[in-house]
Amino acid sequence: MPRQRPPSPNGFSDTEPPSSEVESDSAQAEGHESEANGSDLAAEAGARKHIERLSKAELIAELQASQLREGKALKDVKRLVGQVAELKLKLRNRKERGKEVPAAILARLDDIAMCGRKYNVMHDPWPNAELFSRARPEGEVVLIGPRRFLSDKMREAAIVEELYMFLPENLHEMIGPEGHSSFTKEFRQKGGNSRASLVHKLSTQAVSIFKCLGVTENHLADGNDRANCPELQRLLKYDTTSPKYPSWLPVLFEGVPRHFRESNLKYVFRNRALFNLLWCVLWGKLPTGSSNKPRGGPDTNGKKWNVTSITPGAIAWAAIAAIYLLSPDTEFSATGKTTHINYSELFTRYKNSIIAGMDNQSVQDTISMYNRFLFSSAFISLDEVMQTGSGDENGEDFVEDFVRALDAVDQSEEDDNVNDLAAAVGQRLSVIDHERPAEPPEHTCLSQPSVSPPSRGTGVNTSPPAVAEPDQGGSSGRAHSTRGSKSKPSSKGKQAEPAESNARKTRSTKHR
Repeated sequence: MPRQRPPSPNGFSDTEPPSSEVESDSAQAEGHESEANGSDLAAEAGARKHIERLSKAELIAELQASQLREGKALKDVKRLVGQVAELKLKLRNRKERGKEVPAAILARLDDIAMCGRKYNVMHDPWPNAELFSRARPEGEVVLIGPRRFLSDKMREAAIVEELYMFLPENLHEMIGPEGHSSFTKEFRQKGGNSRASLVHKLSTQAVSIFKCLGVTENHLADGNDRANCPELQRLLKYDTTSPKYPSWLPVLFEGVPRHFRESNLKYVFRNRALFNLLWCVLWGKLPTGSSNKPRGGPDTNGKKWNVTSITPGAIAWAAIAAIYLLSPDTEFSATGKTTHINYSELFTRYKNSIIAGMDNQSVQDTISMYNRFLFSSAFISLDEVMQTGSGDENGEDFVEDFVRALDAVDQSEEDDNVNDLAAAVGQRLSVIDHERPAEPPEHTCLSQPSVSPPSRGTGVNTSPPAVAEPDQGGSSGRAHSTRGSKSKPSSKGKQAEPAESNARKTRSTKHR
């Protein structure tokens, strides 16, 4: 209750003015309002008389001046709105920075950083942050084969399952609906920093990587105009006069075809430069000889990450990294600022084509070649590696169907939605025979065992390690899909094992 002074002589306190004073104030306010209204009316009448006295030319000039004033006012409003939004963003960022990072994340920053770097190369350089908040899928999850792409739901479920399989069990609490955004931010940031650092190191070895393609130091010099360098453009385009870059570039193929129609899709991702590039990423500098060369020191990525076999993501990463290193782009971002190459979409396209074709002999041969070159006990030259293969010319059929469906054949057309096309071709090619399941192919394990890298003996391991997908976290699994064909041996001259003796390539994930 407000403090009151003693009643005034008229009998009213200061907190309760007399009604006569209230009436006086009200009348005074009404008087001011009437004066304001009168002033507005007078101003309006004066403006009307002024307009009536103007000639047509003067009216047009006045209208133009008014429009200019209105345009300036709109620009000022837009500028002020932008400033307000910027201030709000700064305020929000300050609040976010002020929030305490959970102690559990602080205690595991090194592990999170290492996982982010490894995931960036082996699985996805631009992971979708939204998928980190998803719960682990329940029921069947198809990891390998075209069935994975039957719908966006199945595709995303596979990615989420792979993420859980990749992460160690002690980091699972950091993701999912109950996870923390700080983990996702740290994981993706460390991966992005690693990507920039890796391509910088690769650029210092680019001459060695691309020497097999006739690329010289002068071609890759900083002062060289790569956009107009014919030796580099022939590796990136079939038509070097076109401003557009195709989706399946010549540098991806063994032999560097002159035209896409001349390229044999059985040999996609078999260009020697891609093998060299992945060697540099995992083991350091390329060996200069062909006899029993060790794979770098203890600080190589291959040893720190405990990588023992290749992944579809790693092959796709090598493909887009090779394209970037030869291109005029100066930053390895999702979309090239100079070339406008959509590296993120190309990565998804390449990785999906490998995953969808894992049952196919030519894809298995390609994976086997990478495993032999990168992980065999003793060093194997690329000449020896390139001799790998079943000689089955029918191996191209599935790859060609999938690739051409993704690319819509015409390389100069605008990029299509990769996931929609993958789903379409997956539905067309996926014929599921539940009564007689086909034998899953050999060397297609999606989970990489947590074991030490193979010893550097003198013998050549002719049975390459399995192709790896996510590791460390959960148990391994294999997907099962057929295209209505009979089971056949997974490699030439080898008797097929019974289907039931092989691990399935689907995950039945009835989780905790």
